[in-house]
Amino acid sequence: MRTSRRALAVAFFFAALSFAANPVQAGLIGVEFTPSYRLPDAGSVYAGSTWSVSPFVVGAGQETVGTVDSVTQIAVDFSDDSLTLTLTNELLNSFWNTFAFNGIVFDSAVPLGLVAATVDTGLTTMPGFDDSRVSFTNNEILVNWQGLSSADGLVVAIDFAFQNNRVPEPGSLPLLAIVLAVFGVLSVRHSTRP
Repeated sequence: MRTSRRALAVAFFFAALSFAANPVQAGLIGVEFTPSYRLPDAGSVYAGSTWSVSPFVVGAGQETVGTVDSVTQIAVDFSDDSLTLTLTNELLNSFWNTFAFNGIVFDSAVPLGLVAATVDTGLTTMPGFDDSRVSFTNNEILVNWQGLSSADGLVVAIDFAFQNNRVPEPGSLPLLAIVLAVFGVLSVRHSTRP
């Protein structure tokens, strides 16, 4: 009886350890996005824009470059927890038109798990761009720079925070099945003894 309790305790310890050691880390690496430029509202795709790569998968380095009206290029660089947009513009003293929405929407087929988006003020050089200009849904990131400068060389940098979900990886499920089977065998053995 004592050895079966000890075996059961060891089995539960290893099961708990396997779940704690294998959480799935939330982040953007490996996420596929389809970018689109939107105006005059977030639901209207602007026909005067193109993307060098669409859709793209977030990985190392720059993912794509968007071109708006053949004069403004927007370099898109995601990391696991941030987005950097860098403008190249042929026009001097240019501004984004003032509409309800004038900016980029990044669509994903999978839930992103975002809980916050904040502007990195140490890297962002676009005057007036603040947290209120970034929004997100379960599957989208929206960047709205309507009415702001679109001057050459401006940078927008955004940091993301994610849900802290601790979900076991599929590899730990067979271990859990073994633990439960051992528990079942020990329970049967214990109940059949006189």
